[in-house]
Amino acid sequence: MLDFPVDGGSRWVLYGLLIVWAALLVFGFVLGKPDRDNSRRLPLGARMGMSVALVIAAFVWWRAGTASTSLARFGLFVFLGMASGFVGDLFMAGLIVPKPRNVIFGILSFGIGHVFYILGFVQAAAALGLDLGQVAPITLAVYLTIAVILWLAFVRSPGRGRTMNLGTLGYSLLLSAMGATAMALALQNGGFIPLAFGGLCFIASDLILGSQIMRGSSFRSIGDVIWIAYTIAQMLIVYSSSPALRLLGQVN
Repeated sequence: MLDFPVDGGSRWVLYGLLIVWAALLVFGFVLGKPDRDNSRRLPLGARMGMSVALVIAAFVWWRAGTASTSLARFGLFVFLGMASGFVGDLFMAGLIVPKPRNVIFGILSFGIGHVFYILGFVQAAAALGLDLGQVAPITLAVYLTIAVILWLAFVRSPGRGRTMNLGTLGYSLLLSAMGATAMALALQNGGFIPLAFGGLCFIASDLILGSQIMRGSSFRSIGDVIWIAYTIAQMLIVYSSSPALRLLGQVN
């Protein structure tokens, strides 16, 4: 995955952005100070910086890596998905819309991002000659069933109202569909195993976040656990262009 099949200086830009992302994660956590309720150490600036680095990386992968290939739309959709995720980050941080309305806008932004990711994964399968029809129905059935069970067990909260409950359920199903599509790709070709793991990290992150928002669940460093799982998921999705391009070279 780290042998980026991109020519020229763009390869080094992608390496540099990955290093920046990792440095912000590690040093932000080590040097950051716990907030009042000990739920988070990572400062807001480090978190937003990581997302900006991944948005730029997604753009570089699209323009310098996939744009001139049959994976062009895959690269575009991944970029749009990551950009939507960044907007969701801004909403969830309360930087655009004040709390508590920021949550619904964040859910909408991330939901749009997952639609873009699913479209991108389908485009990648078509470009690489992978038949998602062989495994996607199975992964979808498994992921969606588990999503409903987990939502009922950890997220559903009648006291939060019908809109929030239906919204979180719908989002859980959409997120799980994204993860199921990523897993279907991985089952078709092992090069996408990191992508599938990213989908699982995304699900874990949002499951904990949903339980925190809907039920008030909390434990020490819960915010950091949520963010670390989330940002690793986004990084693995953005950098999945690397195995995709290598596989395309083998196909052609």
